[in-house]
Amino acid sequence: MQPPEESEAEMKSSTSGKSVEEFYDKVASCYEIISNGRNHDALMIAYATILLNEGLAGKRILDLGCGDGEGTIFLADQKFTVVGVDLSVDMLDAARLRTGASKVDFIHSDICNLPNLDPFDAAVAIDEPLANLGNNYDIISAFTNARGALRKGGLFVFDLPTIHSNKIRTGMRHFGDLDNIFFAWRGSKVPGSPTAAHLQVDIFLEGEDSSWTRLNGGATYRHIAPRLVENMLRMTHFSMKEIFCFKNGELFENREERHADKYIVIAVAE
Repeated sequence: MQPPEESEAEMKSSTSGKSVEEFYDKVASCYEIISNGRNHDALMIAYATILLNEGLAGKRILDLGCGDGEGTIFLADQKFTVVGVDLSVDMLDAARLRTGASKVDFIHSDICNLPNLDPFDAAVAIDEPLANLGNNYDIISAFTNARGALRKGGLFVFDLPTIHSNKIRTGMRHFGDLDNIFFAWRGSKVPGSPTAAHLQVDIFLEGEDSSWTRLNGGATYRHIAPRLVENMLRMTHFSMKEIFCFKNGELFENREERHADKYIVIAVAE
C-alpha cells in the first residue's frame, strides 16, 4: 500500500513524532496559559454536537492526541465515556490535574501505534493533532490505528488546518503576559512545503526568587487537501461521510476551505 505522493522536501521538513513529543513535554506545565485565546470552546461544542447528532450519546469515545485533556474532559462532561491518548507524558500529567479528570481514562501511547483496546463507537482528534504528524505514511498509520480501535460502523471525526489558516499562521506574532509567564508565538513558512506552517514559542517563567527560566520549542502544521484525506481514508477502510468547514466558531456544510479556520471530517469505519 503506497501513500499519496509528497515531495522529499515535505517529508524532511515536517515535524517528527519525537520532536512533537519533546515540544509538548516542554510546554505542558503552562500550555493552558500560552494557548489562551484559541476558539477551543466552540470547537469542543462542535464535536459534541456532531457526536450527539450521530446518535452517540453516552457511547465510548477515543480521543486521539488528547493533549492536556481539555476536550477529553469536556466530552466526559457531556456524558460520553471517554478515553484519552497522547504521546506526551507531561501533557497527560497536566490532564490528570484538571477538574473532572477522574471521569476519564488517560493512556500514554503514540496514536500511530495504539495498544489493544476494547472497540469504541467513535474516535476523535480535536484541534489538529493529525496535522503535527510528519508525513503521509504517519497519517495512514494513524488512520489504520483509529480503524483498529473502532467497531464496524463507528465514526472517526477529526479536524485539519486549511490553506487559509496556515497562511495566517506563517505571519503569526502573538505575545502574552499572564500569571508570571511571558510568552511569544512566531509563525514561519516551511521550506519546500508551501502550504505548511511552523509555530515557534518562547516562554519565560518567573520563579519565586524573581529569576527567569526560558523554554522554547516549535511544531509544524501540515495542510492536507481533502481529496488526499479521502484517498487515505479509503486506503484504511473508512468511507468519507461528510466534511464541514469551521469558521468563527460555526460549522458550514461545504468543502470550500479558502476562508475557513479548519475543516472537520466525518468518516465511517467499514
